[in-house]
Amino acid sequence: GCICHTLEDVPLSFASAIEALSARNGHNTADIRLETLLKHFRISFQNEDYEEAWEHINKILTDSPTESPQRTHYIQARIIAVLWQNAEKIKLSEETIAPIANAHEISEIRQSLKTLTRHLVQYQFQQPETADEYVMQYIRRNFSDSQFDLDAVVQACNLPEKTIRLIVRQTTGMNFMEYVKMLKIEKAKRLLREEKMSVNEICQSTGYTTTSYFIQLFKKMTGYTPKQYQEISGSSSKKA
Repeated sequence: GCICHTLEDVPLSFASAIEALSARNGHNTADIRLETLLKHFRISFQNEDYEEAWEHINKILTDSPTESPQRTHYIQARIIAVLWQNAEKIKLSEETIAPIANAHEISEIRQSLKTLTRHLVQYQFQQPETADEYVMQYIRRNFSDSQFDLDAVVQACNLPEKTIRLIVRQTTGMNFMEYVKMLKIEKAKRLLREEKMSVNEICQSTGYTTTSYFIQLFKKMTGYTPKQYQEISGSSSKKA
Protein backbone atom coordinates (compact mmCIF):
# COMPACT_ATOMS: atom_id res chain seq x y z
CA GLY A 1 0.00 0.00 0.00
CA CYS A 2 1.29 3.41 1.00
CA ILE A 3 2.20 5.26 4.19
CA CYS A 4 -0.90 6.42 6.09
CA HIS A 5 -0.64 9.82 7.75
CA THR A 6 -4.32 9.97 8.72
CA LEU A 7 -7.27 7.57 8.87
CA GLU A 8 -8.48 9.03 5.57
CA ASP A 9 -5.36 7.60 3.92
CA VAL A 10 -6.19 4.02 4.92
CA PRO A 11 -8.64 3.24 2.08
CA LEU A 12 -6.09 4.60 -0.43
CA SER A 13 -3.41 2.36 1.06
CA PHE A 14 -5.63 -0.69 0.77
CA ALA A 15 -6.60 0.26 -2.77
CA SER A 16 -2.92 0.37 -3.72
CA ALA A 17 -2.29 -3.01 -2.11
CA ILE A 18 -5.36 -4.48 -3.79
CA GLU A 19 -4.22 -3.32 -7.21
CA ALA A 20 -0.79 -4.88 -6.68
CA LEU A 21 -2.23 -8.15 -5.45
CA SER A 22 -4.75 -8.29 -8.29
CA ALA A 23 -1.95 -8.08 -10.81
CA ARG A 24 -0.26 -11.08 -9.22
CA ASN A 25 -3.40 -13.17 -8.75
CA GLY A 26 -4.21 -13.53 -12.43
CA HIS A 27 -7.75 -14.01 -13.69
CA ASN A 28 -8.80 -17.61 -13.10
CA THR A 29 -12.37 -18.61 -12.30
CA ALA A 30 -11.87 -18.48 -8.52
CA ASP A 31 -10.42 -14.97 -8.77
CA ILE A 32 -13.31 -13.74 -10.91
CA ARG A 33 -15.86 -15.15 -8.44
CA LEU A 34 -14.00 -13.60 -5.52
CA GLU A 35 -13.86 -10.18 -7.19
CA THR A 36 -17.56 -10.37 -8.08
CA LEU A 37 -18.56 -11.23 -4.51
CA LEU A 38 -16.32 -8.51 -3.08
CA LYS A 39 -17.86 -5.98 -5.45
CA HIS A 40 -21.39 -6.99 -4.41
CA PHE A 41 -20.33 -6.81 -0.76
CA ARG A 42 -19.06 -3.24 -1.21
CA ILE A 43 -22.20 -2.09 -3.05
CA SER A 44 -24.57 -3.72 -0.54
CA PHE A 45 -22.66 -2.27 2.38
CA GLN A 46 -22.69 1.23 0.90
CA ASN A 47 -26.44 0.89 0.37
CA GLU A 48 -26.79 -0.12 4.05
CA ASP A 49 -28.22 -3.50 3.04
CA TYR A 50 -26.14 -5.27 5.68
CA GLU A 51 -28.02 -8.55 5.48
CA GLU A 52 -27.19 -8.91 1.80
CA ALA A 53 -23.63 -7.67 2.38
CA TRP A 54 -22.96 -10.43 4.89
CA GLU A 55 -24.45 -13.03 2.58
CA HIS A 56 -21.76 -12.14 0.05
CA ILE A 57 -19.03 -12.21 2.70
CA ASN A 58 -20.20 -15.57 4.01
CA LYS A 59 -19.96 -16.97 0.48
CA ILE A 60 -16.42 -15.62 0.23
CA LEU A 61 -15.39 -17.13 3.55
CA THR A 62 -17.08 -20.44 2.72
CA ASP A 63 -15.25 -20.57 -0.61
CA SER A 64 -11.94 -19.85 1.15
CA PRO A 65 -11.71 -22.15 4.21
CA THR A 66 -8.03 -23.05 3.71
CA GLU A 67 -6.70 -20.31 1.48
CA SER A 68 -3.05 -19.24 1.40
CA PRO A 69 -1.96 -16.47 3.78
CA GLN A 70 -1.61 -14.09 0.83
CA ARG A 71 -5.20 -14.64 -0.31
CA THR A 72 -6.50 -14.43 3.25
CA HIS A 73 -4.76 -11.06 3.68
CA TYR A 74 -6.19 -9.92 0.37
CA ILE A 75 -9.75 -10.73 1.46
CA GLN A 76 -9.03 -9.14 4.82
CA ALA A 77 -7.76 -5.94 3.18
CA ARG A 78 -10.79 -5.63 0.92
CA ILE A 79 -13.21 -6.06 3.81
CA ILE A 80 -11.39 -3.54 5.99
CA ALA A 81 -11.21 -1.01 3.15
CA VAL A 82 -15.01 -1.08 2.83
CA LEU A 83 -15.42 -0.78 6.60
CA TRP A 84 -13.10 2.24 6.82
CA GLN A 85 -14.82 3.93 3.90
CA ASN A 86 -18.12 3.70 5.78
CA ALA A 87 -16.76 4.04 9.32
CA GLU A 88 -17.99 7.55 10.01
CA LYS A 89 -21.46 6.94 8.59
CA ILE A 90 -22.15 3.86 10.71
CA LYS A 91 -20.06 4.92 13.72
CA LEU A 92 -17.37 2.24 13.43
CA SER A 93 -14.40 2.72 15.75
CA GLU A 94 -10.86 1.45 15.37
CA GLU A 95 -11.54 -0.96 18.25
CA THR A 96 -14.47 -2.45 16.33
CA ILE A 97 -12.45 -3.08 13.19
CA ALA A 98 -9.21 -4.14 14.92
CA PRO A 99 -10.19 -7.83 15.48
CA ILE A 100 -10.68 -8.25 11.74
CA ALA A 101 -7.39 -6.52 10.98
CA ASN A 102 -5.55 -8.70 13.53
CA ALA A 103 -7.05 -12.00 12.31
CA HIS A 104 -4.63 -14.48 10.78
CA GLU A 105 -7.06 -17.10 9.44
CA ILE A 106 -10.41 -17.19 7.67
CA SER A 107 -12.05 -18.68 10.79
CA GLU A 108 -10.85 -15.71 12.86
CA ILE A 109 -12.19 -13.25 10.30
CA ARG A 110 -15.56 -15.03 10.37
CA GLN A 111 -15.72 -14.81 14.18
CA SER A 112 -14.78 -11.13 14.16
CA LEU A 113 -17.47 -10.40 11.60
CA LYS A 114 -20.09 -11.91 13.89
CA THR A 115 -19.19 -9.31 16.50
CA LEU A 116 -19.30 -6.57 13.88
CA THR A 117 -22.74 -7.74 12.77
CA ARG A 118 -24.05 -7.15 16.29
CA HIS A 119 -22.63 -3.62 16.12
CA LEU A 120 -24.46 -2.97 12.86
CA VAL A 121 -27.73 -4.24 14.32
CA GLN A 122 -27.28 -1.86 17.25
CA TYR A 123 -26.56 0.96 14.81
CA GLN A 124 -29.72 0.22 12.87
CA PHE A 125 -31.82 0.20 16.02
CA GLN A 126 -30.60 3.67 16.94
CA GLN A 127 -32.91 4.69 14.10
CA PRO A 128 -36.44 4.18 15.51
CA GLU A 129 -38.09 4.09 12.10
CA THR A 130 -36.23 0.89 11.17
CA ALA A 131 -36.53 -1.11 14.41
CA ASP A 132 -40.12 -2.32 14.01
CA GLU A 133 -39.60 -3.17 10.36
CA TYR A 134 -36.40 -5.11 11.08
CA VAL A 135 -38.00 -7.17 13.88
CA MET A 136 -41.06 -8.05 11.81
CA GLN A 137 -38.94 -8.87 8.79
CA TYR A 138 -36.75 -11.19 10.87
CA ILE A 139 -39.81 -13.00 12.22
CA ARG A 140 -41.38 -13.43 8.78
CA ARG A 141 -38.14 -14.81 7.33
CA ASN A 142 -37.30 -17.23 10.14
CA PHE A 143 -40.57 -18.45 11.69
CA SER A 144 -40.33 -21.78 9.80
CA ASP A 145 -37.06 -22.72 11.49
CA SER A 146 -37.55 -25.53 14.01
CA GLN A 147 -35.25 -23.65 16.44
CA PHE A 148 -37.14 -20.36 16.07
CA ASP A 149 -38.52 -18.82 19.25
CA LEU A 150 -38.72 -15.47 21.05
CA ASP A 151 -35.19 -15.83 22.38
CA ALA A 152 -33.86 -16.22 18.82
CA VAL A 153 -35.46 -12.88 17.90
CA VAL A 154 -34.05 -11.24 21.03
CA GLN A 155 -30.54 -12.46 20.18
CA ALA A 156 -30.72 -11.58 16.48
CA CYS A 157 -32.22 -8.12 16.97
CA ASN A 158 -30.36 -7.30 20.19
CA LEU A 159 -33.51 -5.92 21.80
CA PRO A 160 -35.18 -6.74 25.14
CA GLU A 161 -37.87 -9.41 25.13
CA LYS A 162 -40.53 -6.93 26.25
CA THR A 163 -39.64 -4.64 23.32
CA ILE A 164 -40.04 -7.50 20.83
CA ARG A 165 -43.40 -8.40 22.34
CA LEU A 166 -44.54 -4.76 22.17
CA ILE A 167 -43.48 -4.36 18.53
CA VAL A 168 -45.38 -7.50 17.50
CA ARG A 169 -48.47 -6.46 19.46
CA GLN A 170 -48.53 -2.94 18.03
CA THR A 171 -47.87 -4.16 14.47
CA THR A 172 -50.24 -7.15 14.31
CA GLY A 173 -52.67 -6.83 17.21
CA MET A 174 -51.58 -10.32 18.33
CA ASN A 175 -49.12 -11.52 20.92
CA PHE A 176 -45.87 -13.08 19.75
CA MET A 177 -46.96 -16.73 19.94
CA GLU A 178 -50.32 -16.04 18.30
CA TYR A 179 -48.62 -14.28 15.41
CA VAL A 180 -46.04 -17.02 14.87
CA LYS A 181 -48.73 -19.71 14.93
CA MET A 182 -50.74 -17.73 12.40
CA LEU A 183 -47.72 -17.46 10.09
CA LYS A 184 -47.06 -21.19 10.35
CA ILE A 185 -50.66 -22.20 9.66
CA GLU A 186 -50.97 -19.76 6.75
CA LYS A 187 -47.84 -21.27 5.23
CA ALA A 188 -49.22 -24.76 5.81
CA LYS A 189 -52.47 -23.81 4.10
CA ARG A 190 -50.60 -22.48 1.08
CA LEU A 191 -48.49 -25.65 0.86
CA LEU A 192 -51.58 -27.83 1.14
CA ARG A 193 -53.21 -25.91 -1.71
CA GLU A 194 -50.23 -25.59 -4.04
CA GLU A 195 -47.69 -28.33 -3.33
CA LYS A 196 -47.83 -32.13 -3.54
CA MET A 197 -46.43 -32.70 -0.06
CA SER A 198 -47.41 -35.06 2.72
CA VAL A 199 -48.79 -33.74 6.00
CA ASN A 200 -45.56 -34.81 7.71
CA GLU A 201 -43.46 -32.87 5.17
CA ILE A 202 -45.60 -29.76 5.59
CA CYS A 203 -45.35 -30.12 9.35
CA GLN A 204 -41.55 -30.02 9.09
CA SER A 205 -41.64 -27.17 6.55
CA THR A 206 -43.49 -24.98 9.03
CA GLY A 207 -41.03 -25.66 11.84
CA TYR A 208 -43.01 -28.19 13.87
CA THR A 209 -41.35 -31.43 14.93
CA THR A 210 -44.45 -33.31 16.12
CA THR A 211 -47.01 -34.12 13.44
CA SER A 212 -49.82 -34.87 15.91
CA TYR A 213 -49.44 -31.43 17.51
CA PHE A 214 -49.37 -29.77 14.08
CA ILE A 215 -52.60 -31.54 13.03
CA GLN A 216 -54.27 -30.59 16.33
CA LEU A 217 -53.24 -26.93 16.00
CA PHE A 218 -54.24 -26.79 12.33
CA LYS A 219 -57.73 -28.10 13.11
CA LYS A 220 -58.11 -25.71 16.05
CA MET A 221 -57.24 -22.70 13.88
CA THR A 222 -59.03 -23.67 10.65
CA GLY A 223 -61.77 -26.09 11.65
CA TYR A 224 -60.32 -28.80 9.41
CA THR A 225 -57.55 -31.37 9.58
CA PRO A 226 -54.76 -30.80 7.05
CA LYS A 227 -56.08 -33.67 4.90
CA GLN A 228 -59.62 -32.28 4.95
CA TYR A 229 -58.36 -28.82 4.05
CA GLN A 230 -56.31 -30.25 1.18
CA GLU A 231 -59.32 -32.13 -0.18
CA ILE A 232 -61.60 -29.11 0.09
CA SER A 233 -59.02 -26.85 -1.55
CA GLY A 234 -58.54 -29.36 -4.36
CA SER A 235 -62.28 -29.59 -4.99
CA SER A 236 -62.61 -25.77 -5.04
CA SER A 237 -59.78 -25.35 -7.53
CA LYS A 238 -61.27 -27.99 -9.85
CA LYS A 239 -64.65 -26.26 -9.85
CA ALA A 240 -62.96 -22.97 -10.60
